[in-house]
Amino acid sequence: MRYQKKYILMSDSQIHSMAVLSPCVKNCCLDKQDVCLGCGRTVDEIIRWGDASEDEKLEILAVSAKRKEKRAEIYNRF
Repeated sequence: MRYQKKYILMSDSQIHSMAVLSPCVKNCCLDKQDVCLGCGRTVDEIIRWGDASEDEKLEILAVSAKRKEKRAEIYNRF
């Protein structure tokens, strides 16, 4: 039996309307500032995630990504 790859074409509006997935990597470990080392979210952001709107989730993702980048810059210097 042969398997073929299937591609789904979506418009920008369809992509934007997709649910924002949690960045949780199931590696919860908090630093001294209560930021998860796995996903980069604060405890407050983790708690708020379930009730957050899609736009709020996108904002949380953006802020947490910046935190993770900053942490990587600090620890990759050594």
